Amino acid sequence: MRSGPGTAFHGEPAYDYKKHALSWCFRHTDSGEKPWIQYFEIIFTKEGYLEIMLNCSEQDEANGLIKYIQNAITITSGNTYRDFNPETDSSYSGYFGDSIVYGDVGTLAWLLFGLPAEFMVPCVAAASLIVAFVLIALVRKSRRKKN
Repeated sequence: MRSGPGTAFHGEPAYDYKKHALSWCFRHTDSGEKPWIQYFEIIFTKEGYLEIMLNCSEQDEANGLIKYIQNAITITSGNTYRDFNPETDSSYSGYFGDSIVYGDVGTLAWLLFGLPAEFMVPCVAAASLIVAFVLIALVRKSRRKKN
């Protein structure tokens, strides 16, 4: 995605709980060009996720192109995110979901420990706080020695 002074959210990012889809949209206005829309949607499924990116003009958006694409894509019964069963299905869906929601920490948690990221994130946060407190204590101790 190109970004710059002419890039802004075009509507708020949203999560559709019924469809299990995360969507967001940007409006780009570059000098000398007509404004255009860049639409993103991630649909979570039983096996992972489907990522959609659409670049279109404002006129295409006004004519309903984005809504048409949203309504044209459906996940078949048995393959939706709700159909995922961690006891019988591949863990790849959990990996992809953690990667999107938690970023690198989620990926690392899954790859190293096979843990869902929601268990790893608090551990990383706690470890970061401990390191920060130790560093602060060491800095204060070195300042006292100088005085």
